[in-house]
Amino acid sequence: MSDQSFRGFFARLEREHPHEVLAIDEPVSPKFRIQALIAELERRGRYPALRLSRVEGASMPVVANFFASRSRLALALGVPVAGLAAEVGKRSREYLQPVKVSGAPFQEVTRSGGEVDLHSLPLVTHYPVDAAPYITGGLVCARHPESGIETAGFHRIMVKGKNRCGISLHSRRRMWEWQRRAEELGRPLEVAVVMGFPIPVYLGALVHAYPPDIGKFSVMGGLLGEPLEVAQCRSVDLTVPAGVELVLEGRILPGVREPEGPFGEWTGYSSSRSTQHVVEFTRISHRRDPIYLDIAGGMTSDHVGPIAVTKEDEIMRALKRLLPNVRQVHVPASGAGLSCYISMKKTVEGQPRQAMITALSVEYYLKFIVVVDEDIDVFNERELAWAAYTRGSAEKMLFIPGGMGAVLDPMSDPNDNTITKVGIDATLPLQGKRAERLHLPQEALGWAAGVLDKHP
Repeated sequence: MSDQSFRGFFARLEREHPHEVLAIDEPVSPKFRIQALIAELERRGRYPALRLSRVEGASMPVVANFFASRSRLALALGVPVAGLAAEVGKRSREYLQPVKVSGAPFQEVTRSGGEVDLHSLPLVTHYPVDAAPYITGGLVCARHPESGIETAGFHRIMVKGKNRCGISLHSRRRMWEWQRRAEELGRPLEVAVVMGFPIPVYLGALVHAYPPDIGKFSVMGGLLGEPLEVAQCRSVDLTVPAGVELVLEGRILPGVREPEGPFGEWTGYSSSRSTQHVVEFTRISHRRDPIYLDIAGGMTSDHVGPIAVTKEDEIMRALKRLLPNVRQVHVPASGAGLSCYISMKKTVEGQPRQAMITALSVEYYLKFIVVVDEDIDVFNERELAWAAYTRGSAEKMLFIPGGMGAVLDPMSDPNDNTITKVGIDATLPLQGKRAERLHLPQEALGWAAGVLDKHP
């Protein structure tokens, strides 16, 4: 087996790709300052992983902004950036059953019962609006209460006390459904929150298009290219990825709801919408020298970038089954996961509208779709906007009222989370007079680049 640890890949980054890591050695407050560093880096167009060795009040270093760069995600999979989404899709369908190992480094130090104190961790407060410090870099693992199939996903965790947290399952996917079923049986849902995991494990957790009888660890194994090594927890009947830094074991309580939030969400707005579940932790386990992983809050690349990669593949696969001339799919960070751009070679009128309907049926978070011709690079938002403004028109727009929206979308109906969805056909007509796009000869462009290269 290869090294499946978080620290192994991070050490490789520092050694072989030092430009991908920014070490901050001066004291940093966990209150707003880590988030401020990331915000300023993004303003400057920089996306390094941050290693913070002196977080105030913390006994362990913090790594943040780790997932912000597509180049880093691609590096972990050994593929070019342009092929990242397709490779994630391909590997995530090559299911490999996990293998259980007898011991794991995260079991080196353990505390249980009254010794459990979440305040021993470098808890981060991301925004002034946040109701409390949040654990954002925790991957929540659980099993179906009847079939035993495992799942893993990200859910915001608000620290309320030494061992008590609020948790919101607002994605309404497997974790929410399994907690609901456990609650119907009058049982808590056992969970293990793991922190510090390699990039393929993270991407596997974000994949949603897989059969109901397949466990999430098998998806992660496909992305790793080998079976995921898992180890047994001590106080809950769960296994977790063996290469992680830290594990919190606990239970989501049945029939208990408490206020949770607000929290600065991926939409770029604060949100108090929550399922208001409560989790109590019974055990903390970690390496002797753990690294704490924080995922930036808000509409940051660390938060929304990797999610976009998995969505792009899922949408592209669905489109290709119906429309083989689709060229590109992009879920831009600027749209907070609520928008999608599609380029295609249109051969029949009506295909752009079919593409919109298909994309909306694949990803219910989406509410804005723009379809453009194949000459437009959907990863270049200036080109995309130009096409939308010059090739789109009101009569070519598609409106779908009452669509299923995202709970965290601030514009969705607060009563039932529905929203009107919009598609923009920004393709040129197949018949009649077509405006000719302006082009310069490649020779002239090459000459200009050469001249400007001498004047940096």
